[in-house]
Amino acid sequence: MRVLAPLLASIVLSATAHALTVDQPPARYDRSHPNLVILETRHSNVREMCGRLFGRRNFETSGKLHACASVGDGRSPCMVVLP
Repeated sequence: MRVLAPLLASIVLSATAHALTVDQPPARYDRSHPNLVILETRHSNVREMCGRLFGRRNFETSGKLHACASVGDGRSPCMVVLP
């Protein structure tokens, strides 16, 4: 038991440290997309804004809505609504 507790603690600590490191993309990919529109609003306005932009796609019945997005088709942009 004396060996198990330190072993378990080291596993948890190393997993936590690994989860905090984030690999950045190569510089050639780190740029904005010309057809991406990100809209920020208050959390209380997300449902209304998503409904207005994308129609009534089960927003009323799916519970709490945290964000929404649409994929562009080449003519219209990709849109993301975030609180």
